[in-house]
Amino acid sequence: MTDQVTDGPWDVSLTLKSGLLEVTHEARITFPKGPGMAAAVLSHPDQQSPPNWRIISASMALVLMLVATLAIIRPYRRSARGDDP
Repeated sequence: MTDQVTDGPWDVSLTLKSGLLEVTHEARITFPKGPGMAAAVLSHPDQQSPPNWRIISASMALVLMLVATLAIIRPYRRSARGDDP
């Protein structure tokens, strides 16, 4: 161990870029005073993080279910009105 780096706490920012996607995470870390491992650090995404993919996936599934329902109902409505030849 060296005396040049204090135990902390340290504020850390990590930005990952790939094409148009950019994700930034920030964390506060403290080095352990002795050898060994410390507890895991939870990161908090910055404001520039991409939208929540679970919400987008659920929204897309809802839209697909609505379109499928309309595709199933539409032929029955036509035949009830007498539009079918």
